[in-house]
Amino acid sequence: MPAVLGTATSAALLGRPGPGQEHQAVLADLDLVAALQGDLVDAVAVHVGSVQAPHVGDPVAVRVLLQPLGAGRQVSDGTARHHARSQDLGIFVLLGLFAEYTVVHESSLLKISSDLSPFDVCPVSCAGVTGWGAVQNTAGLRAGEVAVVAGVGGVGANAVQAARYLGAEATLAVDPLAVRRNLAVDLGADGAVASFQEAQDRLADWTRGRMADAVIMTMGVGDGALLAQAMSLVGKRGRLVVVNVHPGEEREVKLSLRDLQEYEKQIRGCIAGSWHGRRGAAFLLDLAARGRYRPSAIVSRTCALEDIDRGYAEQARGEVVRAVLGLASA
Repeated sequence: MPAVLGTATSAALLGRPGPGQEHQAVLADLDLVAALQGDLVDAVAVHVGSVQAPHVGDPVAVRVLLQPLGAGRQVSDGTARHHARSQDLGIFVLLGLFAEYTVVHESSLLKISSDLSPFDVCPVSCAGVTGWGAVQNTAGLRAGEVAVVAGVGGVGANAVQAARYLGAEATLAVDPLAVRRNLAVDLGADGAVASFQEAQDRLADWTRGRMADAVIMTMGVGDGALLAQAMSLVGKRGRLVVVNVHPGEEREVKLSLRDLQEYEKQIRGCIAGSWHGRRGAAFLLDLAARGRYRPSAIVSRTCALEDIDRGYAEQARGEVVRAVLGLASA
């Protein structure tokens, strides 16, 4: 089936599980597309147990479970559905992609509109849900507020679109790469700069010193040393949302607690956009179907499965925002 490098995918339901396996679904490919670094792919459902919404043959979004079933097992009976060398395999994010067929838990499935193309759904279930939700849910951005998005990769590009949709007075993107700054402006940002220092100057000018109501940290690997700079962009009662993942061994952050206290600033953590269950993907897929959201705008490259290493390398170098992987039909 089409698969994503990292997280979720979309597929189609194919067949019927055996007795006692009512909560699993067998998937196969439909549109043969996957997004590198974790998003949606298109496929077709083959077998479905007690899955209510999708039916056999329906195109579905395959999403990451926010409450894993444990040890990489996809189904609720705790047993494995993937094996190698006579051993059970624990599957990353419980999806088991890069295969023509896989088995997932019914909670991972979400029916998608047949009007949406693979490019429309590819970036939704991970980057879309995370970036959009960070702005809408975690930051709680309101119309008329000022937003900053630091890092315009797949997650940040979706955060920019969310800020515009929610009626931000102004949105400023921060990214060292010109191609990503240009993308941010194309997606609705009112400006884009290369550094936090430039952002501080631009915000002070835009807001007459009031600064931002919400700063969304969507760079690659998190760095606690940057939080003080990010907090300098936050105005009174503003929110700093940490979306990017920090190293597990990182234990120190240096920032002014006096500034935090006097200006009533807040630091909020965000995982998967702070959505409840599958609501995020459903919400965004509906927006995309109505032309209110452009998830495919962040896809800047397609590649074949045999070029997967090159695709990852190009993405790591910042040459693409999101790459889409095409798998040959089984």
